[in-house]
Formats: sequence, C-alpha cells, structure tokens
Amino acid sequence: MLRYYVLIATALCTLVGCEPQQPSTTPTQCEIWLGGAIDKSIGIAKPYPDEPWPDRVCVDTPANVTVWFPSGGKLSVFSRVSFLRQNGGMVRRVKLTPVREIVPFSEAVKTLDAIGKDLKISKNECFRTRITEWRNTEPVADPFQTFTLGCDVDDEVELFAEISSPPANGGLDYGEGWILSVTLYDRQYYAKVIEHLERPPSRAEE
Repeated sequence: MLRYYVLIATALCTLVGCEPQQPSTTPTQCEIWLGGAIDKSIGIAKPYPDEPWPDRVCVDTPANVTVWFPSGGKLSVFSRVSFLRQNGGMVRRVKLTPVREIVPFSEAVKTLDAIGKDLKISKNECFRTRITEWRNTEPVADPFQTFTLGCDVDDEVELFAEISSPPANGGLDYGEGWILSVTLYDRQYYAKVIEHLERPPSRAEE
C-alpha cells in the first residue's frame, strides 16, 4: 500500500506541474512559513539551484512538518507527501498528507480530529459537526466519494481537509481504504486574488 501511495503522489506531482524531490522512507524535518519567504523553508531543497523556485513544489519525502502561521501559531504533523504553492517567493498554500498509508475511514477522521485539537479549532461549529457525523459512519472505500470540510484557523489562515479513497487495480475497482489531505491557505493573499477576479474590468482592460 505504501508503494501505491508513493505512485499516487508522483502522479499528482506530474499532473499539477510541480517539481518532486527524491522519495525516501525516513522522515525528514521540514519547517515552512505560510505567508513567508519560501527561501526561509528548512528541509526543502530548490529543485534546480540556479533557477527560481517553481510555482508548485512537491516534496515526495515523508517528513515531520512544522507550518508556521503569520500570527506565530503553528501546526506540527507528519506528512507522507507535501505540496507547496508559492507566488513571488512567498508561500501561499501548503498541502499535507498526515497518514502514513491507506487507512480505515475512522482512522483518517481520528487523525483530522487530532489536528483540529492542535490548531484549537475543534470547537469550531463546522469542524465539530463534520467530525461528529463522520465518527458515526464507516463508508465503503469509493473513489468517487469524498468527505470535505473547510474552516478558519485564525484571521490569516484557512484550512481545507479532504478524506478520499484512491482507486484500486489501476482505477478499475473500489479502493482499499482512505487517505487524508489537509491544506492551509494564506487567507489574505487568496482574498486579494478573489477580489481581483470579481472586480469589473476597467476600460483599459476591456
């Protein structure tokens, strides 16, 4: 299963155009500053030292990752594979996969609940409602079904979590279990992006 997980991560890196690092089975130590300079990151190497950072970076290496928030808060968690999105040299999004392999649905929910407690969002109404609902179910591992939630961590960080099931036998059968991904967003940056997209075009842009 672990090998299958690695293959999925590598395929994702290829699909989204990010630069993978060499896979490893020994967790490394990584520190990332969300909303901060990507050059400040620890344990993440630039894919091509003589070139600028790509927009997307895939760390295809098991790691104990600490993501620092602009407020000074942080999330420290294991991540099987990590994805970073940067713009202008600043980290805008970090996606983590905090389970070591494909797991039962209940274990994915338990892991997400623990992350919520670490972030002090476990009492958030949306977060608590979804966790409570998911604790009372053990769905069939269906690759066409996902379980998602989103909530604010603080004024500057937003969380989006997804529990999904990768298909088995090359996509022909139902999956064998579930994986969890947790994405942290720089709220201030994405609010500006959305505002720009929603803004009516000026005469010069028409």
